[in-house]
Amino acid sequence: MADHRTGGTWDVIVTPWHLDEHIPDFPIPAAATQVDFPVLLSGTVPARMSLLHRAALDAVAQAARPLVLSGDCPTSRAVVAGLRRRHRDLAVLWLDAHGDFNDPVISTSATSAAWRWPC
Repeated sequence: MADHRTGGTWDVIVTPWHLDEHIPDFPIPAAATQVDFPVLLSGTVPARMSLLHRAALDAVAQAARPLVLSGDCPTSRAVVAGLRRRHRDLAVLWLDAHGDFNDPVISTSATSAAWRWPC
C-alpha cells in the first residue's frame, strides 16, 4: 500500500482474529503479511490472547513501516509494544469503527442489554 506523502509503502500486517477466535474470512489484501494464527491450547482467554499478541508483536517489530489491520482492539497492545522496540518517541492514531458498525448480532462485546446506537 503506497504512502502518497513520502512515496514509500506500508508493510500491511493482518491479524485475523477477534479476542482468541480465528476469523477465517477476514479480508486480506494481496500484498499483506498475515500473522499466523498459532495453535492455542486450552486455557483462559487472556492467556490465549497473549500468544496471539506475541505473534503480532514480532511481525510489527520486523516491519519497516507497519500498518496493522486487525479484528479487535486488544491487538493494539501488541502493535504498540512492537513499535516501542524501535521507536521510543511513539504517537498513536486510533481509528475504531466499533461504535458505528457493531451490533449485538455480530459482536460479542455489544450485548443487547447494554447496547445503544450512537447518536
